[in-house]
Amino acid sequence: MRKVHMTEHDLWEDLRGKGVSDLKQVAEARLERSGNLSVIKARQDPKVVEVRVQDRVQVVRIEIGG
Repeated sequence: MRKVHMTEHDLWEDLRGKGVSDLKQVAEARLERSGNLSVIKARQDPKVVEVRVQDRVQVVRIEIGG
């Protein structure tokens, strides 16, 4: 990063622009010749939420993402 005069602040600004808020979300990041940052996001397991609607009613299972 020093070689291309990129600060950590610059890196985080680019990552936020790509929708990344945590490094765990990144599988690979590359600084392209153009100076743009390319990001390949890590595969994430879907978040599963179970909602009990009412007694004696089947639980509703909602899967988000993935």
